[in-house]
Amino acid sequence: MVCRLAGADAPVAALEPRVEPRVFVRDGFEIQLLSYYEPAPTRALPPEDYASALERLHGVMRQVDVEAPHFADRMADVQQWVASPEATPDLTDEDRELLGRTLRSLRQSVVDRGAPEQLLHGEPHP
Repeated sequence: MVCRLAGADAPVAALEPRVEPRVFVRDGFEIQLLSYYEPAPTRALPPEDYASALERLHGVMRQVDVEAPHFADRMADVQQWVASPEATPDLTDEDRELLGRTLRSLRQSVVDRGAPEQLLHGEPHP
């Protein structure tokens, strides 16, 4: 994924050149090792620069063809966790109800938009 995004000129970090460029799987998580960049000196990033980088990233993500789980499948997983007292024993009934209702509402609001689907970054995961 990172290689495809970088190859399409997305604003992403490069893969770590000292490690084989592949996806590693550990404890069910897929991991790619990226290059480390020293933090830049603290400075305010103008909102338009930040927005421009996100716009470029989203534009490339619309063009890159990769297989990824559908958000509705991920939402269904989270809804099952929330609904299961065994999986989420620390939730009160009130919290469980609030989270379940919120997840259903958010999912429906995305579906109701009718916008074309595209890959997203920062999606929810376990």
